[in-house]
Amino acid sequence: MTTFKAHFDGKIIIPDEQVDLPINQPLQISAAFIPTPDAKQIAEQLKEFEELLQLSDHANGSADWSRDSIYSGTLDDPR
Repeated sequence: MTTFKAHFDGKIIIPDEQVDLPINQPLQISAAFIPTPDAKQIAEQLKEFEELLQLSDHANGSADWSRDSIYSGTLDDPR
């Protein structure tokens, strides 16, 4: 099996290095593609995560996570 790096220009796959293949050689291509998020995507995801934290009772401290509260059946049970 021959392995080489290449990129897709929107129309064709272009090898990033010299490839020793016969002209018109049929190929079967298996792509290992892992997209990397850009800074804008990361910022949007972080903003969404922070908004979810603000909606969480645990984040704003109003939930009672003490042992007595957890084992009482509900978190709102004053027991």
